[in-house]
Amino acid sequence: MPTLQLVALGEEHLPGLEELVADPDVQRFTRIPSPVPEGFARRWLGIYDDGRRTGAKEGFAVLEDGAFVGLAVAPRIDRLTQTVELGYSVSPGARGRGIATEALRLLTGWAVTELDALRL
Repeated sequence: MPTLQLVALGEEHLPGLEELVADPDVQRFTRIPSPVPEGFARRWLGIYDDGRRTGAKEGFAVLEDGAFVGLAVAPRIDRLTQTVELGYSVSPGARGRGIATEALRLLTGWAVTELDALRL
C-alpha cells in the first residue's frame, strides 16, 4: 500500500490538477466537462477554496513522497445531517498501485474524525 498524504488543495497543486482534469478517463468518469473549458482547473480550485471557508466543501491534493498523484474531495458537506459526499481521481501515471483505495481510506477517516460524519 502506498504511503500517501492528504493536504489542503492549493495553488501549488494547480499543475497537477490541470493535468488531471485534462485526462480523458477523468472526464469520462467524473463531472468534469469535456472538453475542459479554458481556466477550469483554476476556477475549480477557487470553488474549493470558497467551500473550505463556508464549510460546504473540501478539497485535498493526494501526495506521494510530496508529488501530486491525485485529488480527494468532499464536494458536498451537510453538517446538519452529518452527511458527506466523497470523491477521488488519480493521475494517469499513478494508477494501478492502490492510490485510489488509500486516498479514499484517508478521506473517509478525515470525514468521520473532523466532521463527525454519520453517512458518506
